Amino acid sequence: MTAVSVVCLILMIMLFGYVAGKFLKTDRKDKLKFLKSFKKGKFVLIYLVAVPLYWMGIVYKGEPAGGALLMAIKATVDLVVLKYDYSSAAALMSDNLIYRITMDVCFVMVALNALLFTFTIVGERIANKVRVNLAARGKDELFVIIGYNAENRQILQSVTEAGGKALVLDKVTAELQDEMFVARAGLVAFGAGDDAGKTLKKLLGSTDGRKITVIINTGDDVKGILITGQLCDMILADGLDAKSFEREKGLSVYTFGAPQNKSAFIHFVEKSQGTIAYVDKYKLIALDFVSRYPLTAFMSADELDYDKGLLKSDVQPNVVMVGFGKTNQQLFLTSVANNQFITQGAAGPEVKTVRYNIYDKEDSKNDKNLNHTYYRYSNEFSGKAADGKEYLPLPAEPAEVHFRKMNINDTEFYKSLRLSLSADAGNKPFNYVIIAFGKDTENLDLADKLSLKLKEWGLADRTKLFVKIRDNALSKRIIAEEINKEEGFIPFGNEKAVVYNISSIADESTEKMARFKHFTYAVVDYLKSHPSENDAEIRDILRSAAEKWYKKWVQVQRDSNVYACLSIRSKLNMAGFDFAAASSPEPDAEDEFYLKYQQGNPIVPDPEFAGKTFLGKSIIAYDNDFKKDTLRANMAVQEHYRWNAYMISSGIIPSSVEQIKSEGGKNLALRRHGNITTMQGLVEYRKIMAALNGTDEDREDVIRYDYQLMDDAGWLLKKNGCKIIKRGE
Repeated sequence: MTAVSVVCLILMIMLFGYVAGKFLKTDRKDKLKFLKSFKKGKFVLIYLVAVPLYWMGIVYKGEPAGGALLMAIKATVDLVVLKYDYSSAAALMSDNLIYRITMDVCFVMVALNALLFTFTIVGERIANKVRVNLAARGKDELFVIIGYNAENRQILQSVTEAGGKALVLDKVTAELQDEMFVARAGLVAFGAGDDAGKTLKKLLGSTDGRKITVIINTGDDVKGILITGQLCDMILADGLDAKSFEREKGLSVYTFGAPQNKSAFIHFVEKSQGTIAYVDKYKLIALDFVSRYPLTAFMSADELDYDKGLLKSDVQPNVVMVGFGKTNQQLFLTSVANNQFITQGAAGPEVKTVRYNIYDKEDSKNDKNLNHTYYRYSNEFSGKAADGKEYLPLPAEPAEVHFRKMNINDTEFYKSLRLSLSADAGNKPFNYVIIAFGKDTENLDLADKLSLKLKEWGLADRTKLFVKIRDNALSKRIIAEEINKEEGFIPFGNEKAVVYNISSIADESTEKMARFKHFTYAVVDYLKSHPSENDAEIRDILRSAAEKWYKKWVQVQRDSNVYACLSIRSKLNMAGFDFAAASSPEPDAEDEFYLKYQQGNPIVPDPEFAGKTFLGKSIIAYDNDFKKDTLRANMAVQEHYRWNAYMISSGIIPSSVEQIKSEGGKNLALRRHGNITTMQGLVEYRKIMAALNGTDEDREDVIRYDYQLMDDAGWLLKKNGCKIIKRGE
């Protein structure tokens, strides 16, 4: 009997070791799969061991072997429902220590087995309830994701990988319960008829003193708009819109929507004073692309005059887009609003237009969105005023655009593409080719073919090839590690990294910088007329600035600040510099940049406010004596033409002289602005406004705002976790 007891004990120890090993070595997904296998009866070994153990105890009491077996089976069956038959084994347990230890271990194992089996049935629901309560009532930052799909799975992963706590609101299913258990997220039942605002309020109670971020991404814009409206009602009812500028705590809502439905979402952005923010995935992709790869990113001293911040006159920048769907259309508008150049002309700096050749099998030029935005200027002015009104000097169109209605399978495609990438006689081309017409594999296939053609044409050294790859694994593994090393493709549009990532959604760096810039300037303007800083008053100024940003401004004004900050990298590039994270190993080169930037045109602190700063920003004196033909002045000129390009790309047109006089310079409700003009036009503008308001020209000057961006770039970057660095060739 002792020998049988030892064998049974060894078997149970092995079983315990196997179960413990599974828990210690597997990830949560494998662990859940392992636990659920208890339902399938895979772990009946413990009961098989109990039969001989009971049989020995019953025989020891004097029962015949045959009857003892039946009694042992019955006792084992009772064990399944935790009915322990101690009497059958008591005598042998009293007389044999090894048998007693073995039976005790058996009883404990049966209890553990029952607990594990019970967990597979109700444990997930219990664990989920605990997770939900801890997350909802805790003090840590909380992320709430409304709707669950493949995209939100990536968002949730980005939250949990960063150690954040998350709740998912959606219809409860067994599969989703399993996934939330694996992801360590709480699942809250949320059906089609539920009100998101009431659900959130009941779940969380007060949002004061805690940072709560809500993501709405249902994949259905009708549903998304309804949920956004419900949350907006809650925000207004609880007065949460008054706290929207405090991004470090309180409630922030980010709602995804297709660009063609943008206006419905923007309505709630403005109504909630920015507590709700609209997320356009194509805009995120475009901002990321242009931030990383402005046309200056790969230019060198061969193309740029670093001392003057000019594009050399013999360089022709070209952008070719293959496909003109939502990605490339947004990328076109963002690129035009950022990639503006000036070059040295006979009479001073003049615009050097980027040439865009757009290939698509559809007639992409005829598009309601482009007609409403980019083409409004050319349609209504065509280079001159067509309405007989007097205008300030009209700027050139911001880009030279050629639409090529052509399938990539067309026999003329390669011939046309080669011509598009070749510069005019006497010039040298600098090319971007951006492929975004189909599936990842289709884009990749064409990129492979074009890479070879560029080598055949001798244009590979003058051309950068970009290919849209949505899939994260394909982008990182195949492109970055394999093909890119040989062919030089540059992937973009990795949706997991750029779009469905909490840092991209809730902490988009360019918009964050623009918002910071706006809020700080509001306080600096306040300081100009107040002798000392008053915390309560400054807080009121910040609240007023937030209301102006989110509620009084239209989207084009907010984005004007965003796109200005987006252009900092290209401006630094044009002087031989760049910026990087403050933690990067490159030495800080801010002093070196500003020494170069101010040559012949110094930044002068305003003597009236000497020593007065806010968040380290000094107050600069501006007057009308701008030093032309200097790096600082050229960057201001370039910034104005870049701003022109942004406004025109957004569908804003110049105001007539009469409209300037009657509307104070702009009427954005009717999409007009009096500053869309040349640099000479800005001089004329200040004369008009000075005469109109009875002030001097210095007070009415707006050119100074074109200087502000780079005058303050070092401070702005530093306050946003970056630093200026010397650019490597």
